[in-house]
Amino acid sequence: MFSAGRPADEAPDPVAAWSRQFAQVIAEILAGARSPRQLAPWTTERVRDRISLLTQTLTPGQRPRIRRIVTSRPAARVVEMTVVLSFGPRSRALALRLEQLPGRQPAPGLPARPARWLCTEIEVG
Repeated sequence: MFSAGRPADEAPDPVAAWSRQFAQVIAEILAGARSPRQLAPWTTERVRDRISLLTQTLTPGQRPRIRRIVTSRPAARVVEMTVVLSFGPRSRALALRLEQLPGRQPAPGLPARPARWLCTEIEVG
């Protein structure tokens, strides 16, 4: 089966798949189904604080549902996405910026670390 907008011989973008999974986890955290601590390896402290605030202000007892995700790649190691969530009859948009951190070779006193994505910004509209 082919995805609209992608040639048949082009492989799915693993970054887009990861970002969509990340958006799903954010929605589950806002719904109270997951702990915000689960995002610690993939978020800055500022983003974690913002998510904690959002869980208190966005979801007064309503489970958010992802309605749409739009991603863009403004730079080689950057993904920006807009996630449209519905909370019952209301909708809100989250803007997220994900930046790829390079991997690190092992060094004395430091273990190796693979390249990873880090959410550096989150805003709600």
